[in-house]
Amino acid sequence: MAEEKFCPSCNVKMDYRLGVYECPSCGHTEERAATPAAEQKASGPGFRPEPWQQAQQQRASGPVPAPGSIQAPSMAPLAGPAGGTGDYYNPYPTLYTEKIVFFSLQVIGWVVNGIMVLVFSSMLSTMGPGTGAGADLGVGTGAIILLAVIMGAISLGLWYLVLFTEQLWAKYCCGGCLVLLVLISIPSIFVSNQEMSGIAAPGMGSYQMISTGVSVLLWIWVLWILWRDIQVVKGQA
Repeated sequence: MAEEKFCPSCNVKMDYRLGVYECPSCGHTEERAATPAAEQKASGPGFRPEPWQQAQQQRASGPVPAPGSIQAPSMAPLAGPAGGTGDYYNPYPTLYTEKIVFFSLQVIGWVVNGIMVLVFSSMLSTMGPGTGAGADLGVGTGAIILLAVIMGAISLGLWYLVLFTEQLWAKYCCGGCLVLLVLISIPSIFVSNQEMSGIAAPGMGSYQMISTGVSVLLWIWVLWILWRDIQVVKGQA
C-alpha cells in the first residue's frame, strides 16, 4: 500500500495511481521511489526461506531440539548467510562422530571375537572327540558360537542405548561402571597379574600391562563422551 504524500507546491494530498503520485489541484506528478531491498518482505508463491531463516523461525515459534539429541543426531549447525552458522550454536561439534567411531570399534571387536571363536572351535574339534571349545562343560561348538553371537548382540544393543538415546539413567549407570573399572584397572598398568601370582611367561607381563593401559585410556574417552552427551540432553550445553 502506498504511503500518503503531499504536493510540494500547494500542500494538497496527492492521489496515487499506477506507481505515480498526482496532485489533484495543480497537476504536479512524482513517481514513487523504489522500496529498499532491506524493507522488502520475501514472501509469495514459490518463496523458500534459507536454512538460517528457518532456524530463526523455529526459535521464534518454540524450542529447538538440543544438538546430539535423538531429534538432531547429525549435530550439524545450520548454515547462515555468507557461509556463517546463523544462530544455531553447536558446543560439541565432534561428539556424534566420536560416538560413531567408538560404536564402530565395538562392532569390529565383536566380529573379530566371533571369527576367533569359530576358528579355534574348528581347530579343536578336528583334534578328536572331547577336545572342542566346550568339551569340559559338555557344550558343542555350535552352542559356543551361538553364545558368542548372543553376547555380542546384547553388548552392542546396550551401547546403542547408552550412546544414541536420551536415557539419562543408562548414561549414568554406564559412566559409574566405567569409573569403577578404571579405578580397579589402574594398578594392573604398573604391576602385572603374573608378577602378583608368581607365574611368569616371556613377554606376557608387559603385554598385559600395555593392553590394560590402552583399555583404561579407551574407557576414559568414553567417560568424556558420556559427560558431554549428558550436558546436551539436559540442555546445559
